[in-house]
Amino acid sequence: MRLSLVLTLCAGMLMSACSSGGGTNNNAGGNAGNAPDNAANAPKEQVEISFMGHGSPQEKDIFTKLIKSYETKYPNVKVEYTSVPPAEYNQKLSTLVASGKTPDVFYVSGPQFFKFAEAGTIQNL
Repeated sequence: MRLSLVLTLCAGMLMSACSSGGGTNNNAGGNAGNAPDNAANAPKEQVEISFMGHGSPQEKDIFTKLIKSYETKYPNVKVEYTSVPPAEYNQKLSTLVASGKTPDVFYVSGPQFFKFAEAGTIQNL
């Protein structure tokens, strides 16, 4: 199994970053403000993560910037981002999953989430 267990966490972090809106840090996640910088402790082997999403050109630009920032912080990680037109997304994702080529990180919600969770495609982190 590839890095598919990362998918839910990464997608959540990326979506949170895109929708944070203002810039106030209310630290709702707990002790995040006191967490050590994990970049220094990150593994040094080369890692490639596939990430598939959909959305507007603005959303694609945001993800491209976030990925570039992440890759700068973690130079051993390469994120391969694929943006699919929203109308084609669910079919493309289902086809990739069925063919064993599931992206490591992808958007999923509602009925799709439960379908993939029950099939073991995504994992609870």
